[in-house]
This record gives sequence, structure tokens and C-alpha cells, in this order.
Amino acid sequence: MTRPWIFVFPGLLFLSATCERTVDLGLEDPDPRLAIVGTFPEGGPLTVEVTKTRSVLADASTEYPLNAVIRLYEDNRFLEQLVLSPPEEGATPFYQTNQFESQAGREYRLEVRVPGFPMAEAASVIPKKVTLDEMEAFQIQALENPENNTVTYQYTLKAAFVDPSPNQQKNYYHLLFFLQLEKTSGILGDTAVQEFRSIVLSSSINTNYQVAHYEGGVLLEDTPFEGEYKWLEFPVTLELPKGLGTPTGVVAALRSVPEEYYRFFSAVNRQRVNPDLPFAEPVILFTNVRNGVGVFSGYSQDFLAARIK
Repeated sequence: MTRPWIFVFPGLLFLSATCERTVDLGLEDPDPRLAIVGTFPEGGPLTVEVTKTRSVLADASTEYPLNAVIRLYEDNRFLEQLVLSPPEEGATPFYQTNQFESQAGREYRLEVRVPGFPMAEAASVIPKKVTLDEMEAFQIQALENPENNTVTYQYTLKAAFVDPSPNQQKNYYHLLFFLQLEKTSGILGDTAVQEFRSIVLSSSINTNYQVAHYEGGVLLEDTPFEGEYKWLEFPVTLELPKGLGTPTGVVAALRSVPEEYYRFFSAVNRQRVNPDLPFAEPVILFTNVRNGVGVFSGYSQDFLAARIK
């Protein structure tokens, strides 16, 4: 009888457990597969991470093949071969393009070859850009925490856009927010330094049609507002070091993404917030990678900034 398996993407899920004795569950180790994650904006560039999957029960370090041959095509026309970025100590190795300039509406295909594995491939089409129409950021309160020298900020973030008219297909988005921090430096304190930090939303906002992304923002499916002008509102609580800088504004980025982007990262987020794997109800990771797992996906995006009121 074939048993279902859950694979873990290195860096996306960590499992720790304590027990009084070793328990043999009688489970066979599945064969490793290539795990490929590569997303790219309209205009490029493309970066791709390649790892080997492992069972959720395996106790092994992450393996990064450094001898992968990765080729990129546009409508079956060869574009370029990705180059391995020299891995730095403690950093994740990745492959990248040098001259790639993608366009919306074109199909791009990736081929990944690693010795000992079947060739993995995936294709994606970048959706047309949807424009952000309005953006607002309101500060509710700022509380200093003398014990740990931090400040806790509470905000309400709002953004609005027009979902394309119903066209008998779903539209998907990744709405991100970046906090703008400013501080002065220099001898006279007359040099303004700006920093932008991705705002991670709480998973409490999750519904059937929106999921907080673990690296920031929210993934959206347009079923509840198809073809409408949509206002979205999110509560945000941030605890920042006191000397980091003064929050002055928020930049919103609306990514128009294909279904594979939405489904893959939605599943990854749900897997990350489930602390009971491997014994809980499994989260099946969506993949558009043939002979592998992961996601290859392009996206278009629009930006809009607002001062904090």
C-alpha cells in the first residue's frame, strides 16, 4: 500500500520534539526530489533556489545542489542559462539571470537538470498589471517599552484597486506593505537615512480567500470582489527598536500573480503556522514543477506610497 508523504522545504518549516523513548512508526523514507522556488517581476531579473526535499521525519541538513544546469526559455525560444551566485557563508546559494527582461502575457519556461534526478521543468505567464488607486496609513498609538528599549506601534493600513471585469477566470494578488523609517546621521545630524521594512500581517486575517504571507503582506483571490472597486483594510502591530528610526510612511505594492503563485505560497503559509506536523492534518503543497516540487512564477506590480497620518 502506498503511503502519502509530506515533504519539507528547507527553511520553510522546522520541527522539534522531545520524547522519552524512540518510537518506530514503520514509515519508509521517500526518494528525494528537486525543490525549486523561482519568482520574478515583469522586466526581470529571475533568481532560483534549488534544494533537495526531505521527509518531515528526516533529521538531515539542507542540501543545495551547486552543479545544477538551469535554462530559461520564452515561448520555447532559448534565452539564457542561469549562473550560480557564489555562496557566502551562512547564505542560501541561488542561481540568477544576467540579461532577462520579461514581459506580461509571454510564457516563460524553466528547465533544471541535476545529476541523479530527472529533468524538472515549469512554465508561467505574467498577468497584466493592476493599478493601485488609493493608499492610506493611520497611526493608532505608539507605546514605549523601557524594559527592552522598543516602541510598539499600532496602525491601520488601507489600499484600494479595481479588479478587472469578470472574464470567466480568477484573478490573484499579493498585496505587500513596506514601512518607511527615517533617521538623521552625520556630525550635525543633517543627513536623512531611509530604510524600508516589509510588514508581516497576523495570520488572524486569514479567510478562504485571503492568506497572510509569511514574508509580508497578504495573498488575495478575487472571488468576493470580482469586477469591483475594492477597499482592503488591515490592522498592524509592530515592535521596533527605539533607535531604529521614525516611521514616516508606508509603501504598498500590488502584485498581480498567476494561480500557481497564490496556491503555492498559501499552502506554505498554512504549513508554517501548523505546529503539529507530522501528526496533524497534512497541508498538501501545490506545485507547478514537473518532476519536482515548488513554484516557478512571474508577476507584474504597481506601487503607491502614503505618509502616516
